Amino acid sequence: MKAIDHKGQFKQRVRLWADKLDVKIVWLGVRPMRNKWASCSTAGHLNFSDELPALKSELWDYVIVHELLHFSVPNHGKLWKSLMRAHLGEYEAYEGELKQIAGNKAQQRTLTLLNLSLNDHYGACPRTTMGTKRKSTGKS
Repeated sequence: MKAIDHKGQFKQRVRLWADKLDVKIVWLGVRPMRNKWASCSTAGHLNFSDELPALKSELWDYVIVHELLHFSVPNHGKLWKSLMRAHLGEYEAYEGELKQIAGNKAQQRTLTLLNLSLNDHYGACPRTTMGTKRKSTGKS
């Protein structure tokens, strides 16, 4: 199955949860996001990371419900937690799994940046000739 199919299935899942939770979505986007899995606005806009559709559906549900609940509960207080538990059961396991995935991705990004930085540095410098003697041109 292609990633585009996963994206379509993911958006369909968001709409199903929105109907179930009686949330009106004005705009739904799946786009690159470096530091978050999702975000929402009081105007009814939802943005999800384009990395989410590649994950298992239980993690989709966690992020989707998490964001949709913010339309009625703006914080992560007792009410929000009890609603998460009512809809997803022991949701903390999914939260932990997402944090682990995010940590792995951050570590991978750091290694990639380090490699790019090293390549830029050493690729831009002329090769050194340590330990070899330069030939004299006879000119001073």
